[in-house]
Amino acid sequence: MSRHVPFGGAAPPLARKAWLLAMPALLALATWFLYTASQQGMLSSKERIHFLAPTAAGMTPGMPVKLNGFIVGAVERIALLPPSVQSNLRVRVELGIYRNYMSYVPRTTIARLTQEGMLGPNVIELHPQRYDARPVSAGDVLAYERTPGLAEIATHLQEKLAPVLDHATTLGANLNDPQGKFQGAISAATSAMERLPTTAERLEETARRAGDDLRKLEGRTERSLDKTDHALDAVNSKLPGLLDKADKTVADLQAAGASVRRITGDTEQAAPGLLQDAQHISADGTRLMQGATTSWPMRLWLPPPQPRGVAVDSQQDLPLPPLPPARERK
Repeated sequence: MSRHVPFGGAAPPLARKAWLLAMPALLALATWFLYTASQQGMLSSKERIHFLAPTAAGMTPGMPVKLNGFIVGAVERIALLPPSVQSNLRVRVELGIYRNYMSYVPRTTIARLTQEGMLGPNVIELHPQRYDARPVSAGDVLAYERTPGLAEIATHLQEKLAPVLDHATTLGANLNDPQGKFQGAISAATSAMERLPTTAERLEETARRAGDDLRKLEGRTERSLDKTDHALDAVNSKLPGLLDKADKTVADLQAAGASVRRITGDTEQAAPGLLQDAQHISADGTRLMQGATTSWPMRLWLPPPQPRGVAVDSQQDLPLPPLPPARERK
């Protein structure tokens, strides 16, 4: 009598074989996960530090905390602090940093809320400022800066671009205005282009007239140069005669000068004798006159001679003595 094996009796051996085949892959995956977790510090304990932010927008618990691209912790808790006299409402964000990464975070580190890529999730990025500072310890407070998000960047760009867009709109309206300066400039340019052929013809006519005048001036200049050449030739032809006459005149002047010098020398030599003869003649005349005036009857007819007075200069500016009467002089 034969035994019948149920249809599902073969399943348990096949399942065991499948598990045996998948076990090495599962062990390899678990080993890789444990290694990655240990490298990222996920298996180590965490130390808590925090920072204060004006708002918790964009931050959620469990958000990763990164240092140079490595996950070194996560956001543990976000709490709203009550306002005080010194400050408004603030948010306390506690970060859980893996203990083996605490030495990589100096106290000068700044926590920033950033977005990975254009559409990636938000993360808390740690930016150390100075690595020579002491590392953080549990309970320390970090500085916080918020990186503008896409919405804030878009709002900022909108604020900056709004005046530019308004100016572009105004400029476009001015350009399309038929009575505007731009349309007027285009009309003026069109008119100038239409008048350009006439202007070119006038320029050609002016250039032609200038060429004619220049040729006439060249002819006049050539005639003037010819006359000048003829005059120079005439002067050159007469110049030797004039030079000869000038030489002769100079010779005559030299001869006249020599004659004058000779006459002057003769006069200088004869002058002493002539002067001496004149003196003798004057003395003889004086004696003759004196003898005539003292002889009778000439002295009866002539008045008595007046005595000569002494010069004023010899009397020291004193008045001359009075002359005696005529009867006493006789």
